[in-house]
Amino acid sequence: MNYYKNKWLNIISEIGGSDNELERLQHLILGGKELSQYQEKYLLERHQRSSKERVESESNYQRDVLDIEEIRDMWRWANRNRKLKMMEDIERIGKYTSKGVPPTSSDKLLISYYKLNMR
Repeated sequence: MNYYKNKWLNIISEIGGSDNELERLQHLILGGKELSQYQEKYLLERHQRSSKERVESESNYQRDVLDIEEIRDMWRWANRNRKLKMMEDIERIGKYTSKGVPPTSSDKLLISYYKLNMR
């Protein structure tokens, strides 16, 4: 029973998000009940859909990573023009970018703002 319980709880957690049906099924499992064949099928289909969405979002993730050379050019410009706050922000964003981490939405706005100031 422990394997069964862990298997379905892992599947539910991998689906992510939260809705009444997922919570209801999770409570059933935690209460020691077994799922019906239809409930298992429902969870497996949801899991498959969420896995596909995760793969698609990871491919979009690659497009969101900023160009490191552009970041370096911005930092050099800020350094030449003694824009200390801009240098700090660009350096922070650059460290994440060099590791392949996509920028947050606020970082994207900050980059756009600094690009406008560079004109």
